[in-house]
Amino acid sequence: MNSYEKSKKWSDQFIPLIKQIIGPMLLHVSSFEVDTTQAADLVLIKPKDMGRDFGIACRIRRPNYIKYWPQFTIRSRSKYGGKTEIHKLIEGWGDWLFYGYSGNSNNNIFLDHWLLIDLSVWRDFVKAGKIFTPDIYNYDGTAFRAYDVNDFPENSGILIKSSHPTVEPASELSTGIPLNVDEGNKPKVTCVKCKREFRPVFITTEGMCYNCLDRFTQRSIPE
Repeated sequence: MNSYEKSKKWSDQFIPLIKQIIGPMLLHVSSFEVDTTQAADLVLIKPKDMGRDFGIACRIRRPNYIKYWPQFTIRSRSKYGGKTEIHKLIEGWGDWLFYGYSGNSNNNIFLDHWLLIDLSVWRDFVKAGKIFTPDIYNYDGTAFRAYDVNDFPENSGILIKSSHPTVEPASELSTGIPLNVDEGNKPKVTCVKCKREFRPVFITTEGMCYNCLDRFTQRSIPE
C-alpha cells in the first residue's frame, strides 16, 4: 500500500461522520405546496442549475494541525507536474469543501473542528487575484496552499458553517497544543530572503517563509 492509499484509507474513516454533518444542510423540509402537490416531505437543496452533480470536496487533517485553525489547505503541486486539486477547483469543479481536523482520544475516530467552505467564493477571489498564498513545499516535492477564512472579507460568504467560532483559536483542551491567541492580530512579517510579506504563521524561526526555507536548506515541510 503506497502513501496515497494509506492516507485515503485513514481519511475515509471519517466519511460517515461527514455525511452526518452535511446531510441536514442539503435536505430541507418541503413547503406545504410541495408536500401536498408533489408528495415530497423533504427536498434536496439545489443552489444552481449546474448540469452536473453537486460536488463536495473533503479533507481531514491530523490532530496536531489544530493549531492552524481556522485554516484550510489545497494541494497546488504534484510530484510529477500533473494537475492537483487547486487546478481542478479553479476550473470549476467542486462546490463545497468540508475541511475537518480530527480528534485524538484513546484512538477514537471523531472530528474535533471543521469548516464548510463555499468554493465558488474561493474561486472568485483567487481568479480575481484578491487573495494570494504561497506554495508550501513538502519533502517529496509536492506543495499546497493554506488559506485562513479570516483573510476573506467578513461578508464574502466563504464560510458556510463551522463547528466552532473562527475568530478564536481552537481550544487547547482538545489537543494540549499551546496556541498563540494573538496570532491573528499580529502585523505581517517580511521574509529575510524573498522580502515578501506573510502572516506570522508562514514565517519560520529562521526569519524565512517556508518556500525560501525549503529552497535554501531542503528542510522537510510538514503538510
